[in-house]
Amino acid sequence: MELKVISWRSFAVSMILSATSMTLANAATIVVNAKGDSAGGVNAHFNVLVNGSKIGEKSVTNSYQNFSFTTSLAASQIKTVMVHFDNNGAVGSEDRNLYVQNIALDSKVTASTASNVKYDKDALGGTDIVAGQAVMPWNGYLIYTFSTTATPAPTPGPSATPSPIANVKDSAPLTIGGKTNVVIKGVRIKNPNGNCITVQGSTSVIIENSEIGPCSGEGVYIVNSKNVTVRQTSFNEVRTGVYAVNSQTINVSNNDFLNMNGPMPRGQFVQYNNVTGTGNRINSNYGVNIKGQSNPEDALNVYQSSGTAADPIQVNNNYIRGGGPSRSGGGIMLGDGGKSNYITASGNVLVDPGQYGIAIAGGQNIKVLNNKVYGAKQSFTNVGIYVWNQYSSTCSNHQVAGNHVRWFKSDGSASSFWDGKNCANLTVSSTNVWQSTSVGANMAPPANAGITNR
Repeated sequence: MELKVISWRSFAVSMILSATSMTLANAATIVVNAKGDSAGGVNAHFNVLVNGSKIGEKSVTNSYQNFSFTTSLAASQIKTVMVHFDNNGAVGSEDRNLYVQNIALDSKVTASTASNVKYDKDALGGTDIVAGQAVMPWNGYLIYTFSTTATPAPTPGPSATPSPIANVKDSAPLTIGGKTNVVIKGVRIKNPNGNCITVQGSTSVIIENSEIGPCSGEGVYIVNSKNVTVRQTSFNEVRTGVYAVNSQTINVSNNDFLNMNGPMPRGQFVQYNNVTGTGNRINSNYGVNIKGQSNPEDALNVYQSSGTAADPIQVNNNYIRGGGPSRSGGGIMLGDGGKSNYITASGNVLVDPGQYGIAIAGGQNIKVLNNKVYGAKQSFTNVGIYVWNQYSSTCSNHQVAGNHVRWFKSDGSASSFWDGKNCANLTVSSTNVWQSTSVGANMAPPANAGITNR
């Protein structure tokens, strides 16, 4: 993706240089037909870029209008037009969005849903690129391509319509009971009456390259089992994506999750409940909850679960976007229920995950390291990272270091970190950056988060 962005910029430079010889009579006109939803009295705002260079900007009203921009290029020289939405946000119940019905290049109209249009969410050249659409509920770029110049292809990551996984076949819900060495691969499962896959009393089970959901129960429910791996699988509209109970060596990595339905106490992408021992991983997953289409609680929850000193439970390099309106749920909950030991959460990226970003709610020897956490002011937002023992069991020896956090409470005040002052031997390093300007709504996911083998 990065190489393609560089090629766009190089092309833009060459086009700018050649434009100096153009006469104004040949210059093309671009008209953007757009409207928006305001929030906090602020209208949606967009920029227009031609071949990578900005030519103008506008703020919209709540009614469709035509906004005209003059370029220094002839229409035949224009390869890409980008509409960049840059001030997405929410204020109370108001959600700021941009709607672009179409653009016209010298009177040639192209709908935002046309095949030559892509929606690059958040940062340009990111990993969440989907087909063009009229509504822009996130900051990002609508990219209109007008030649054979390559536009970056969509890469893994959930969207409103998850990308299909190749070579999957429809299957009835599955129950694996008392089995060993089972591989479930290439299935598409829906279940309006319960779980999609249940693994019970089994050992050495792999679930991979599959599409799970919608289902009214869990996507994958694991109980009293050992050495279960869930990878390269998409979950859509399930109660909880993967719920593992009373089990050992559970690895949930490189999966896509979209719109968990809950309700509480369910509503997680992944939850461990009394998962113990070595080899426990919740790594490199990509999860999105879209406001109004989901009912999440905690995105990732580790409840009364423990690794070992040599091999802690890993919750690393996950991408979490979207949460709320639950006033108890949020991003990554560690030490939930107390009685947890040896857990590390590192390298995760969280954007507007709910009431909180990352929490240590009890337990011992939990580390929160080098994460990026951002939360805009919403009616339910509270704190970016907190350490607070909520249980009667021991809470001690936690470490919070190297994190970059920017978080705003529901009243608009800054709220990066809070210490409940009831966990012994807590280390909060000076390497944390509270209210960091390096984090924001446009943060890119960690490398290789989500499905990587489509």
